[in-house]
Amino acid sequence: MLKNYAKVAMRNIMRHKGYSFINIFGLSVGITAAILILLYAQGELSYDKMHTQADQTYLLYKQRITPTGTQDTYDTWVPTLDALKDEYSEVIDGVRVAENSLWLQVGEKRFNEPAILTDDTFLSIFNFELKAGNRDKVFENLNSIVISEEVGQRLFPNENPMGKMVSIASLGQDYIVSGVLAEPPYNSRLQPNVLLPIQSDPEYEGVVGNWGSSFLETYLLLQKDTDVQALEQRFEPFIAKIWDEQTAETTDFKLVNLLDLYDQLNGNRRYAYILLVVALVIVVIASINFMNLATARSMDRAREAGVRKVLGALRREMVMQYMVESLSISFLSLIIGFGLALLLLPQFNSMYNVELSLGFAKNIELLLGLVGLGLLIGIGAGLYPALYISSLKSVDSLKGKVLKSSKMSQAVRNTLVVVQFMFSILLIVGTLVLNKQVKFMKNQDMAFDKADLLVLPINQRDFPGEEEGQNGLASMRNNLSQNSAIVSLSASASVPGNFPGRFTFVVPDGFTPEQRLRMRYTYVDHDFFPNLKMEFTQGRNFLTNSEDDQSNAAIVNQSAFDAFGWEGIDGKYLNFGSRKMKVIGVVKDYNFESLANEVAPIIHFYRQPENAIHGFTVARIQSGRAQDALKLAEMEWARVLPSVPFDYYFLDDQFAQLYENEDRLTDAIGAFSIVAIIIASLGLLGLSSLITTQRTKEIGIRKVLGASVSSIVKELTKSFALLVLIAFVVSVPLAFWVLEGWLNDFAYKTDIGVVVFALALLCTFLVAILTIGIQTINAATKNPVTALRSE
Repeated sequence: MLKNYAKVAMRNIMRHKGYSFINIFGLSVGITAAILILLYAQGELSYDKMHTQADQTYLLYKQRITPTGTQDTYDTWVPTLDALKDEYSEVIDGVRVAENSLWLQVGEKRFNEPAILTDDTFLSIFNFELKAGNRDKVFENLNSIVISEEVGQRLFPNENPMGKMVSIASLGQDYIVSGVLAEPPYNSRLQPNVLLPIQSDPEYEGVVGNWGSSFLETYLLLQKDTDVQALEQRFEPFIAKIWDEQTAETTDFKLVNLLDLYDQLNGNRRYAYILLVVALVIVVIASINFMNLATARSMDRAREAGVRKVLGALRREMVMQYMVESLSISFLSLIIGFGLALLLLPQFNSMYNVELSLGFAKNIELLLGLVGLGLLIGIGAGLYPALYISSLKSVDSLKGKVLKSSKMSQAVRNTLVVVQFMFSILLIVGTLVLNKQVKFMKNQDMAFDKADLLVLPINQRDFPGEEEGQNGLASMRNNLSQNSAIVSLSASASVPGNFPGRFTFVVPDGFTPEQRLRMRYTYVDHDFFPNLKMEFTQGRNFLTNSEDDQSNAAIVNQSAFDAFGWEGIDGKYLNFGSRKMKVIGVVKDYNFESLANEVAPIIHFYRQPENAIHGFTVARIQSGRAQDALKLAEMEWARVLPSVPFDYYFLDDQFAQLYENEDRLTDAIGAFSIVAIIIASLGLLGLSSLITTQRTKEIGIRKVLGASVSSIVKELTKSFALLVLIAFVVSVPLAFWVLEGWLNDFAYKTDIGVVVFALALLCTFLVAILTIGIQTINAATKNPVTALRSE
């Protein structure tokens, strides 16, 4: 019997090709989009889940109480781990992670690689796969080094790196490769390329008991079922013992679980949840299409039902027939959608820089969910029409009276259309507002001119020796500054968009030592502010090559000045223990990171351009001469540092990368919004086709009585236009509430405005009217005699 139902179902699908195409295409595309989004969200929501002890692993960080609010910083001290293990029984073990960039040399080849100086517990707490070596013994010797497969290929192409020697001049010794790591998953926060014993650093002995310098991360492995909040509260006496009571009152130690760490730092879950909502919306729109068309078409199948009943068909048999047809379309769409997702996955991975796969073993829950979705859609679309049609009397079905008594069906259908277009409007408004916010951040006045700035990340440590580094950099900068393509040059330890977290305690004049503030600081030369075209609100810039300014002066930004509560800077000093620095200037607040964050207080100290602290040379180039400047910079780099590949970036490009998450989210929602609107339009096309077919006799009579084509089109489209308007009215407050909440996460935000809503309404209305108009104009221009004869 089931085989017979399936045969009849396939015949009906083939007979009504237009109806079948709209349903299958809409559902397939919707399912494809949903699969891709679900895979992406799954990756984002599973950061660091590959580590088997992730639920017990916590990162320790500091929360400082400052006049401008709380300040979270993630750098800790070298002795922290051992001290906490001795003090608290909840701490089973831990690992310290100090990330740095090191020059690795093999023969004449030198490579700058991101490295991690860490403890021998690294591979017992983190489950990174080891391709070669014994994970329990890779750090048995202090001259051991573990490298990734990728680094191994660079250092020792086409060779087995195990047992080979790597020289690291900055650490003053040679290391033996004791292990090779597999490439870490993309959704791991730590991406180890090079691992070294932290004790092998020649400076380690000098900081092993130092509670004054914090520069590494400390991960703690806690006992199972530890009350983390209670443990955090017990840290206060520890802080007071290490430092003092005042520090304990203004500093809290906090713990964040490894599974929550990436989200706390990057907010990735928020974007994943937004995309999950988009996936749900697309599936709902596609499902509504199916349900609407099934309900509308059920009116046309009433006579078929009457004939079946007259010939002896039982109600349960009719219900089963309609359900098999509905489930056939649903699962056929599911198979096609799955195939499309497999086909598009490589392009999706490339576009979003992820490594998603649709393997059965890794995605059993997803695949079972898709099967459940197919059942839900099929049953939901087929159940109501099946029960309704099979309940009709045979005489009424054959006479067509059912067509006049379908008010409930119309109400259900109209409600679903409203929901469908409400979601479409929400997606359009969301895309417009997201795009508006990203453009706002990219184009906002950042209090410095980021255009035409070429950044060269080069410093003395890139050279084999200090003297060679000083001479090479001085020669390079001299030649760059003399070229007409270069307007000006500056050297600094940080540049906007790449601002390492250096913090210090400071006691401004008027504050007691107990009221000390913890503030970010950096080093700049005398050309930094004029080169980036920053404005001073008070005071002056550093003087060229001034020893006095290097020893005794500081420049603060407006946020720092506001935190001090001063009226002016005349005679004002910053106290760093016994050392006093005069504040000689206040620079206007400039955005040194994403506009998602408020500008933090900064103290600028002066160092001459040749100082080793500077890690960046910034060249302002003549407008339109970027290629000339780039060619010159590459030539000079190769002349003074031939063993190191040329490296550069433009500052405006760097800032664009700060909004990569928002850009990707906007692009994704925009693309999937178009998909949703296309699916909704297809459904509307099919629905209007069925409705105009049902009203063929009415249209013929109207034309015979003298109605014009335009009046008939108006009559047929006004009900759909009303549904779009209702959808718009419902969606406006919902969209405003959701988007206002999202925008509140940004320190600097655009306004939503009425324009985005007007554009969304206009776009949706035009799509709906054009879609319906195709069918209504076609129906209204037919010969009325043909329409009446068909009845």
